[in-house]
Amino acid sequence: MTIESRRWVMASRPGPKMLPSDFELRRFDLPELEAGQVRVRLEAHTLSPGMRAQMAYAIMGTPMHPGDPIPGDGLGVVEASLHSDFTPGERVAGRLGWATHAVCDGGALTKLDPELYGDDLPSETALGALGTNGLTAYVGVFEVGRPKPSETVLVSSAAGSVGYLAGQMATAVGCDVVGIAGSDRKCAELKSRFGFRDTINYRAVDDLAAAIRAMRPEGYDIFFDNVGGRTLDAGVQGLRHFGRAVLCGRLANYSEGEPQVSHGLGPSDRLTLQGFVYNDYPGALPEGRRRIAGWLREGALVQQMSVIQGIEQSAAAFISLFEGAVERPLVRISAA
Repeated sequence: MTIESRRWVMASRPGPKMLPSDFELRRFDLPELEAGQVRVRLEAHTLSPGMRAQMAYAIMGTPMHPGDPIPGDGLGVVEASLHSDFTPGERVAGRLGWATHAVCDGGALTKLDPELYGDDLPSETALGALGTNGLTAYVGVFEVGRPKPSETVLVSSAAGSVGYLAGQMATAVGCDVVGIAGSDRKCAELKSRFGFRDTINYRAVDDLAAAIRAMRPEGYDIFFDNVGGRTLDAGVQGLRHFGRAVLCGRLANYSEGEPQVSHGLGPSDRLTLQGFVYNDYPGALPEGRRRIAGWLREGALVQQMSVIQGIEQSAAAFISLFEGAVERPLVRISAA
């Protein structure tokens, strides 16, 4: 029996501003399963800002070309399996793409652990706090930033899908957390909903570096940066001696290439700037998942995603992500 999938592909390489015509939703016939493969019916997928870079140029992998399927984290149900570890009906997560169905090697899938999930932690948490975004935040905060209680942490793009989790995690271990976001509404939400101590609306200040220093004149111990460019420069200038800059993302540079690191820094500043990818730290991930699940159940960590209904909306929602119209998007798929 032929199974059809609808899948988004990159129709053309985007310029500085993405257009709807850069994306196309196509129909494909799925191949027959081979030994070790699994067929998954997707229920939801995420929209990661980092995919913008892969569409524009090579980053952390193979560059994309027009006609290539758009990758991305997905959640779904096993429909058929020729892999001994998976049986039909099990829920799985993996790099399944923006699609209604996918065939992949079983080794690329993660089975949802019943000890972590339940009625109080829905399966979509595997695409949020217990997925790539949450584990990225966890590794960046605890393996790279290494916070101590009462240290001061600055987070850029703090309302984004990684930043709002990183800030909450730092708060959960006793840090003083300041978030940078792009509107008064986002700043208010960071304080009222996600427990940030203070916030800076970067659109409302003339000099971001000065605003950062004014918010904490004594300086910051950790800067968790998701933006790059001028924001990276401004945040690093606010670090005190022996401060650590955690280079997580480069939202400002996804269409431009590598960011420029701050001017005027020297050995006397004694700073550490470190980039990372969360799966550089496989030994930290099991404990990270357990701690994140515990924080969620205790209410110390709040997960909130913008739910988009229908795979037909994936490309428009992705473009809106860069225009500030949607935050932390999750696409629920209605397979036709």
